[in-house]
Amino acid sequence: MEEGFKQALIDEFRAMASRYSAPGWIEYLFWETVEGLRDRPFPLLEALPPDEMEVLRMLRDDAQIWVFWRDGQWFVVDIESWRVHTRSRSAHSIMTELCNAGG
Repeated sequence: MEEGFKQALIDEFRAMASRYSAPGWIEYLFWETVEGLRDRPFPLLEALPPDEMEVLRMLRDDAQIWVFWRDGQWFVVDIESWRVHTRSRSAHSIMTELCNAGG
C-alpha cells in the first residue's frame, strides 16, 4: 500500500479520535468496534458512520497497521502486534486502569 495513503488513513484515525477525550482508550474502543465486539465506541453515542468504519477497516485489513496513544503522542504498530496485545488488554481493562490511576 502506498505510504501516502497509509498516512492519510492515520491522519483520519487521529481526526476521528480527536472528537473524543479518550486518548489511550479510544483506539481500543475503535478496535473492538471494527472487530464486531461492540456496535459503537460508546453505548450512549451514535454509531460510527459507514465512512469512518471503512477507515478503521482499511487500517486493519488493507494497511495492516493500527494507531495507538502512548506517552502523549500517537504511534503506529503492525496489525499482528496489535492483535496479540489486545488479546490481554480490552477497552474495559484500559478503563479500569485509567480509573485506578486517577484515584
